[in-house]
Amino acid sequence: LNTQTTLACKITRIREKMSIEWTGFAEGDKNEYVPSSGSYDPQTNSQTGTLTVLSPAVTSDKTYTCTVSSIQNTESDSKNFDVHLNVYGMIFILQFDIVI
Repeated sequence: LNTQTTLACKITRIREKMSIEWTGFAEGDKNEYVPSSGSYDPQTNSQTGTLTVLSPAVTSDKTYTCTVSSIQNTESDSKNFDVHLNVYGMIFILQFDIVI
């Protein structure tokens, strides 16, 4: 709760850098999110896109979507993946010892 969190969308078995875009947040709230499409790793044929959700936006469970599409072949279909942010709250219990 109110802690910066980074979500990841990893794609594997690819041969080139892909476009990874994130949705699920309002246009006016973009300053509370830092999306990244990541870098293509030719050693593992993979790429990991991330979405950093800054502290003010981590207030409740939410689902974001990463959309993966080809940069080279713009005619190919894109693929959507839902990524869930589960927020856990903390409850503080105070104990008072009363001495009479």
